[in-house]
Amino acid sequence: LGPERAAVRFVAIAGAPGTLHKTGERVMASAALAGDAMLEVRNPRTGQVDFDLAVASAGDVAETAARLRANQPAWEAMGVEARCGVMARWLGAVKARAAQIGEADAVDTGGCHTSYLQGFITCGNIAGWLEDAPKAFESLKWQGMSTSMPTVEIESQVVAYPVVGVISPWNAPLMLALLDAVPALFAGSAVLLKPSEVTPRVIE
Repeated sequence: LGPERAAVRFVAIAGAPGTLHKTGERVMASAALAGDAMLEVRNPRTGQVDFDLAVASAGDVAETAARLRANQPAWEAMGVEARCGVMARWLGAVKARAAQIGEADAVDTGGCHTSYLQGFITCGNIAGWLEDAPKAFESLKWQGMSTSMPTVEIESQVVAYPVVGVISPWNAPLMLALLDAVPALFAGSAVLLKPSEVTPRVIE
């Protein structure tokens, strides 16, 4: 993976995300392979099992984490301005699919009005950090003499966590998944995301 894809691509470690359906038929996760363990997912409005989620193994999770950790230094080395450029493109992609995101949230959670706002809430989250991240990083820079030890010079150094793990709940699944994931990405971390197995569609 190149530096731009090293951290921005979220990985659903509970299973491979499936394809959102609108016709009521049962669907299988798009990345499921023959022999994969499958988890049945119920539609909260109908009570029917209409979605199958491929479950990742412990080895799959470890391999993904290792790959993210290996690629994270390149993502961090880009600097906050370059990361903002990548995140701005992601914001454009989210805007283009905001209505689909809301529909997926509604199917996942059985929600109504608040579900259909989730795509736009995600846009606000990313856009807010696009504005705040450069200023936040600039405010962390400091160099000068120690106030308690006048002979000691101090210089700040900000280092990102290599991999940030996020386990998101079923309620407001996308908003709560990205609440910490988005600033972590701006900070230069890679993110490994485990969405709720109850609401897997919105992660797609």
